[in-house]
Amino acid sequence: MDPEVTEATDEGSAGVVPPDIDLGGDELSVTTRRDGARSIVVISGELDLTTLEPLRAKLSEAVAEGVDTVEVDTSGVSFIDSVALAMFLAFQVNLPKEGVTLRVVAASDEFARIVTLSGLADALLPPADPADPGNPADPTDAPG
Repeated sequence: MDPEVTEATDEGSAGVVPPDIDLGGDELSVTTRRDGARSIVVISGELDLTTLEPLRAKLSEAVAEGVDTVEVDTSGVSFIDSVALAMFLAFQVNLPKEGVTLRVVAASDEFARIVTLSGLADALLPPADPADPGNPADPTDAPG
């Protein structure tokens, strides 16, 4: 292989990326804390192919610790791509098989918009609080 080319992979699918192409965006911050049988994961920054692995590792680590519920706060997410969306959906579908519930408890406008436009709001977004007019069930209906 040409030494000027690096490999970029995600879950075994390899691609060749010239070194002068910047795939990264903002840094991703993932923090976790345990509260009894619940793990709380707080995410901020951009969720994409280049930043996703720390989040995947933290979610897997929480499950391995034997929690019943993984609560995810995405209120600090400024961007999410289709790879990150697919990862969330995979965790949402597969964790119940291990007796674990994944629940998004807070969502940034950008996260909610992409999830809604993708048709995954029912699966991935927290239910709207009817008492909070600033938290509409459909973020595309939000005023402004």
